Amino acid sequence: MIKTILVGELNHRGELSDPTVEVVNFISELCKEDEFHVDAIFVSKCKEILEDIELPEFINRTYAIQDNDDSRKSFNLCVNALKNIAEENKATWLFFPQSIDLSQIALKYSIKNGANILNGIDEWEKDSSGSDFIFKKSILNKLFYSTHKVSPRDILVGVIGKNIFKDLLIKKKKKYHLEHISSHAVNKEYIVKEVISPRYDEIDISESEIVVGGGRGLEKQEYFDQILELAQTLGAGYGGTRVAVDYKWIDHERQIGRTGKKISPFLYVAVGVSGSTHHTFGVKAKYIVSINKDKSAPIFSISDMKVCADAKRFLPILTSKIQEAIKSQ
Repeated sequence: MIKTILVGELNHRGELSDPTVEVVNFISELCKEDEFHVDAIFVSKCKEILEDIELPEFINRTYAIQDNDDSRKSFNLCVNALKNIAEENKATWLFFPQSIDLSQIALKYSIKNGANILNGIDEWEKDSSGSDFIFKKSILNKLFYSTHKVSPRDILVGVIGKNIFKDLLIKKKKKYHLEHISSHAVNKEYIVKEVISPRYDEIDISESEIVVGGGRGLEKQEYFDQILELAQTLGAGYGGTRVAVDYKWIDHERQIGRTGKKISPFLYVAVGVSGSTHHTFGVKAKYIVSINKDKSAPIFSISDMKVCADAKRFLPILTSKIQEAIKSQ
């Protein structure tokens, strides 16, 4: 049995949002192919506290997280509540709709829990063994497909593509009682009164989910210091190569590599880092983004995203764009 959580949203009228309906339809199709235990969690923007909701019969328990705050702090609290419910129900798969708020919550959940996130799922099938699933995302109007094989034992965060499963009709429904959970009280023992984000210079890079690292390509202390603003913007830790330590741009405790600290973040942003084995020996990141003006830099061979540009000029632009995106949320 695959224990799954359907994550959706209720609009201001207390109705399922259109993207949430698509997730319901998607999971109903999955249930035809395997044995699923499905619980549903809805982030409710409705001012009234809803007691009941009508849903398909394949769902077991239903929860509601009352959330009338659109701030990033509220997103983090929702993620904590989801994590507690997933652990309590021993769920390994979570499916989200492709909406502005829940896509961000899905990303935050995947980072916090080290889970694979699949964005824009629009097809799926069982693999030849009959036990695993292959989820697909179409590219260039279904000319190509990106495929991902997932085992029931894997931790999966899936975001369902828009306008793919909207026309499916589910006839058998019943009324469920909603169990309400405050996003400001994520478990029975503690109430979250305040969330304080640590400063970039207080974050231990060996434990950080995001790390920004700088190298020789930044040339001077004043340029190296640009990564500090990026780290603060991302809520990341920062470090650098042995060269950065030799030049006294950073202390030895922030050196990443064979003779420094080993890091295993969700995301590593390498800025002006050539990618010597001495440095990459200490990097076990899920995703690596590299910025370097040398297109033959070794770091590019292990990077998931490569930006061939002068890091000194590119970094302020990147940081500014990220800050603008955060403010617009």
